[in-house]
Amino acid sequence: MNFSKELKRLARENLAGNYRITMGALLITFAIPMIIEFPFSKLVESKAPTPIQMTIYYIAEILIAILSGVLSLGINHIHLNIARKIKTSSNQVFICFKSQTDRYILGYGLYFLMSMLTAAPGFVALYMIRKKTDMNTILICIGLAFISLIL
Repeated sequence: MNFSKELKRLARENLAGNYRITMGALLITFAIPMIIEFPFSKLVESKAPTPIQMTIYYIAEILIAILSGVLSLGINHIHLNIARKIKTSSNQVFICFKSQTDRYILGYGLYFLMSMLTAAPGFVALYMIRKKTDMNTILICIGLAFISLIL
């Protein structure tokens, strides 16, 4: 028996009648961070944003990324409920905000921090390329990008 065909069949069976729920949850998960982020992106859209504006923007972006991650945990909860054949709704996307919210936020915040630390060599590479674009810099940047991928 072909294992992947069986998995696809089970997935189709589980999703039958649940497309609205999953698409509604995805829409909520994308719309909320986008709406919250909009005023902050307008803040730095000017020709020369001040250092205070840039600081506010980056802090807001980090907080919005954490919010988005916690909402994605709600999406995972919805998918688990569907796989377990438990009745669910799009509102389950907010399940992480109903109990032990601080644990979810702290957990995803730590995950986000670890992700940023592993991506740090790539960020350094991007910064170096913006400042100077000779062949040595490009080779160093490629090496730093590979280090980021390995971490």
